[in-house]
Amino acid sequence: MDIELIVYAKYDEQGSIIAIDSNIFLDDLTDWKEIDRWKQGDRYLYSHAGNGDYVMQKYGKPLYDEQGKPNFHNDFIEWSEEEKKQHYPTPVPAATFEETQNNINIDVDFRLSMLELGI
Repeated sequence: MDIELIVYAKYDEQGSIIAIDSNIFLDDLTDWKEIDRWKQGDRYLYSHAGNGDYVMQKYGKPLYDEQGKPNFHNDFIEWSEEEKKQHYPTPVPAATFEETQNNINIDVDFRLSMLELGI
């Protein structure tokens, strides 16, 4: 007898699909939502849904874009680029050690110059 294959999705607080897997690899279904059941066709695609092929073959895009932002929300509705920017803003990188030291050196040099000028 064949095992029933069910594909599940996990969502984040923005409603984005952040993970896909099948029931044969999930022990705990807490926070997972059923999105599809195998009826016919490629059983491998459904049983190994977590490897990325399921999303690519069914929806034509990977789960995440090149910047690591989710491509889909609410049962595979695609995010527009504007929506991605709104929901997942690109973080501003922290200053490097060299940049911080450079800024300190500039500040010290400025203060010393002001003292020398008597200002």
